[in-house]
Parts: sequence; structure tokens; C-alpha cells
Amino acid sequence: IIYRDLKPENVLIQSTGHVALTDFDLSCLTCCSPQLLVPETSDKKKKRKNKKGQQPPIFMAEPVRASNSFVGTEEYIAPEIISGVGHSSAVDWWAFGILLYEMFYGYTPFRGKTRQRTFANVLHKDLKFPSS
Repeated sequence: IIYRDLKPENVLIQSTGHVALTDFDLSCLTCCSPQLLVPETSDKKKKRKNKKGQQPPIFMAEPVRASNSFVGTEEYIAPEIISGVGHSSAVDWWAFGILLYEMFYGYTPFRGKTRQRTFANVLHKDLKFPSS
């Protein structure tokens, strides 16, 4: 699932402390082809019996298709949605980063006075962190 609308209003904390997402109206169900990527090792490393320091395999399950629809809440929309180049689950990681920024600093990093200014900021403005 590509959620595509992660924002504070859609994150609920249950009495047990568990987090629940709501409002799946903009989400997109996709398929994925899970892969287990095993790091290559040199011949010298293969001959050793001690496997300490060997890189563990990496599990990757990225969606196999991208979407081109323009969806989301403006302050959390990823650059690839604004640009219209197609997007994958990476847009949810972008929104998660914006959400974390807002949790730490109390505001989103790219908000402009207008919707168009916000989009321009997302595309062109460097991310800045407030000085302490």
C-alpha cells in the first residue's frame, strides 16, 4: 500500500499507545516483488570459516508500479508528485520526514503563504533546521 496522505490528522494514538493510521481514501494498492539481496564477498572472504563482520542479507519489497496521480496534503507532498514524474512508496517516507520535522519544531519546513509557494518551496528550497 502506498498511503499518500500521511499527516498529523491521520495518525491516531490508541489508549494502549499503539499508532493507527486513518483515512485510506488516497491510498493506492500495489504489488511488489520481494527480493533478498545477499552482499557479494571476495574469494578470500569465502575461504574463511569465520563469518564475523559479514554483511547480512537485505530484504527489499518495493512496489513494482508507480502512480502519476496528484494526491496528498500540500505541506506533505513529495517533489515527485508535484513534478508529475510518477511516484512510488518513497512519497510516504518523504511525508514521514515532514511529519517528524513538524513534531520536533512545531511547523512544516516548506509551508508558503499560498499553495503554489508551498509547492515551489518543496521543489527548490533547501531544508533548514532552526538553530538552538
